[in-house]
Amino acid sequence: MFTTSSPQVIHEQPLADEHGVHFFPFDPHQWVTTVIHHQAPLSTLPRPTQPIIRLPKRIQDLIHSFGQGPRHSYPRIEDASTRKNDAWFQVFQQAVCPMVVKGYLQGTKLDGITFADLRTSAGHHVLDPNQKPMLMARSYGSWLEEDQPMTLSAYLDRVVLNPSAVDEIWYVRYRNLRVDEAFRQALGLIQPPFLNRDEINFPCVWFGRQGHFSKLHTDPYDNFVLCVIGKKRFYCFPPNEIAHLYMQSLNHTSFLTSPIDPRTASTQTFPGYHPEAVIIVDIEPGDLLYVPFGWPHFVVCEENNFMYNYWRSTHLPPLFLLEKKTS
Repeated sequence: MFTTSSPQVIHEQPLADEHGVHFFPFDPHQWVTTVIHHQAPLSTLPRPTQPIIRLPKRIQDLIHSFGQGPRHSYPRIEDASTRKNDAWFQVFQQAVCPMVVKGYLQGTKLDGITFADLRTSAGHHVLDPNQKPMLMARSYGSWLEEDQPMTLSAYLDRVVLNPSAVDEIWYVRYRNLRVDEAFRQALGLIQPPFLNRDEINFPCVWFGRQGHFSKLHTDPYDNFVLCVIGKKRFYCFPPNEIAHLYMQSLNHTSFLTSPIDPRTASTQTFPGYHPEAVIIVDIEPGDLLYVPFGWPHFVVCEENNFMYNYWRSTHLPPLFLLEKKTS
């Protein structure tokens, strides 16, 4: 538990993250009670005796925009054909929370595809750990440079489809890769028409074995996930829980990480943690999932899995800010 000394005025000047977004130092427990509930200015916060973390201003804006109310469910659209392509963006913009579109890939060339199909069409293409997005790569350290590229076929045999236990580190190294255009075409990746090419980054691919997971984190951009093979489970938390998740910022950006595993974490280990706040979102082959900017999520492969995702461009504001302007 964080403790505080006698109240003092914090005189630090606001700093800026890599996108020019300002942020201020804060104590998560003191901040959530003082700023959220009492709307006190950050400059009046007492200086904590424990180390403080830094929360980017854009994350602060998200929390203020979201409010205090709990959210225990998420929108789910059962029939993707009920919306025209040009209407989807507005649907996500208004959701301001995770949303699943069931069967979005139904009827496309990715519908019903198997790992055997991928091996045939794209098995000779290379997975290179150095193809991770730049911001994400910073969190892995210099060992990425030591990793050797591996063909997709070799990775499927060694990691995804291997009946023996496989070290989680293989998934960490070869997940979240922004592969080249030839590889994308061989995989048959489909760009949703509502995402304009100049508003998104090139897609990243994820090949995981049942049980593989990604630790609790926030995405610094709006995220659109397309599940092709196998099921995945997302443990999501509303933005107003960020101060209770013991998160740290990577290089002062909106990419936050947490040591909490919502499958096992207890309030004895993390006294500020609210396990009842988790929202479980399951996706299966053909589904599209929208994960908004700044929503903490922990992801588990429930089955051997292949998915890919698009992040909105770093040069564009998150959808919650667009929603705020148009509401």
